[in-house]
Amino acid sequence: MDQNNLKMPNVNPFEYPSVKCTSCGNEIFVPGVIFKDIPGIALGERENVHVPIKIFYCSKCGVLSPADKDMLSKYDTSNNSNSITHNDSRHNMDKVDIII
Repeated sequence: MDQNNLKMPNVNPFEYPSVKCTSCGNEIFVPGVIFKDIPGIALGERENVHVPIKIFYCSKCGVLSPADKDMLSKYDTSNNSNSITHNDSRHNMDKVDIII
């Protein structure tokens, strides 16, 4: 399909509701990265590979965005913890609750 002929719908995102934090109702999320350690043998490599996964967490209380909570609850079987650690000047190495 020729991308020059694609018509984008005329949508104004400001006409739609914002995603809100499930914990505090805040509408601003901050990007973060979780690194997953993939065993090299699974990829045909000699050494483990660190794969970055971009996530977003609430700028006010640190809880993961609803979409990221859903994603991690479906695919993150590496541990049974409901928290991740992040270093942020506002949170100073707090545990970020992942409420699943």
